[in-house]
Amino acid sequence: MMLDSAVILERAESALDTAAMDRALDHWASIQAERPWLFDGPIVAAIVDSPHSETVTVRWYPSTYSRYLARDVAGDDGGFDRALFASVVVRSRDGLVLFGAMADTTSSPGRMQLPGGNVELASDGSLDEPRIRAEAARELREETGIAVEPATLRPHRVSVGDSYGDVGFLYRYDSELTASELLTAVNGEGEFARFVFADPAEVNATREGHWVDYAEGLLVSLRDEGSA
Repeated sequence: MMLDSAVILERAESALDTAAMDRALDHWASIQAERPWLFDGPIVAAIVDSPHSETVTVRWYPSTYSRYLARDVAGDDGGFDRALFASVVVRSRDGLVLFGAMADTTSSPGRMQLPGGNVELASDGSLDEPRIRAEAARELREETGIAVEPATLRPHRVSVGDSYGDVGFLYRYDSELTASELLTAVNGEGEFARFVFADPAEVNATREGHWVDYAEGLLVSLRDEGSA
């Protein structure tokens, strides 16, 4: 679901009970047995209130990666945290959108997604929109080598995942390079195994293969924007 609404950030408390936290730790132990390179680091969890209103409240609180991955063993009643992430919609001069295929060393090998990642809190534990935007710029630089000032990123949409409800702040960066020039220029730190481009005019392409759940909605929003 793509939201084009004003956003209010509000600090909240975790809704997970002790049993859910214990289940998350047990599941994390099984994950590490197979992929010991993964790290149970801090994340920011988020919940969206009233997603269909003109103003959306995003309630956030500190969490951990293990509580996020507990979604794999959680029941219909929840029992896991939804991550707050920031991503950048890099659009080439010829109108295509940059995606990357996640590397084998990540938690979702092969998944096609935008440059970006989970948001980290400021050193004092605070969170605001400029912080989220700065996180988006940092992730873009680390994963693609594209260095931009946070102020140059423009808010595009807020994404609420169809699969698990993860909340993403999507920012727009219009490059002066063509898609072929961007493919030559990008040089990240290994988060992506390869880069590809998607055409907003061909949204059905995201229905085949392993695409992140917001991909189709994003391309539709860009296609409709271009035809307005």
